[in-house]
Amino acid sequence: VYKLSVTGGNKTEGTKTYFLPYTLKNNETISSISVYHVNSKGERSTVNFEYDSTLGGVKFSTAENGYFVIIHDKTSHQDIPFIDVAETYWARDYIQYCYDKGLFKGTSDTTFSPNETISKAEVVALLSRLDNFDGNSSGIRFFSDVKKDDWYAMYAGWAYDKGLVNPGDFNGENTMQRVAIARMLYNYIKKDGIDTDIKTDEVERYSDMGSIAGSARSA
Repeated sequence: VYKLSVTGGNKTEGTKTYFLPYTLKNNETISSISVYHVNSKGERSTVNFEYDSTLGGVKFSTAENGYFVIIHDKTSHQDIPFIDVAETYWARDYIQYCYDKGLFKGTSDTTFSPNETISKAEVVALLSRLDNFDGNSSGIRFFSDVKKDDWYAMYAGWAYDKGLVNPGDFNGENTMQRVAIARMLYNYIKKDGIDTDIKTDEVERYSDMGSIAGSARSA
């Protein structure tokens, strides 16, 4: 349990980014730990976080002050049901985490298809779930190729309302390239006020940087 507070003079500042040390024990995985903010009434709310396995701890951004709890909560999730994700698969913990949070639902009840490509509709659906989208959107009317009964219609509308896509053709079934996904993620986190400053030397270490369009390099 940590009590965290950042103030400037008599006024509390805006969003802060914290790193709190936490070493995973033998029976713990990234997906089995949770971070909560506890208010003055003792009510807790979930905090989205990243786990840094190199430094050994959780990192998150919040505008809240007060008590924050890191807890191993094995009962908060069920083991993933996907028969194509082995116990030793390199991304299993990450898939488990996204499954627990309701971000990924699999390609069927028992398959995840970890080596398949991902469509624009699937990326948008993932981000909308991360954004706690409530399913209400009027943005679908701005697309010429999205029907109301398309499974991704409400997600496409959310993406338009969020300013992540342009009106016209949505092309939901098209496969997204890695650079396009990076651009959409970048625009999404910018709109949420998360720091997107980068160090030039970190970006230029990619050997194929020259093949990336200038407009996408920051993303």
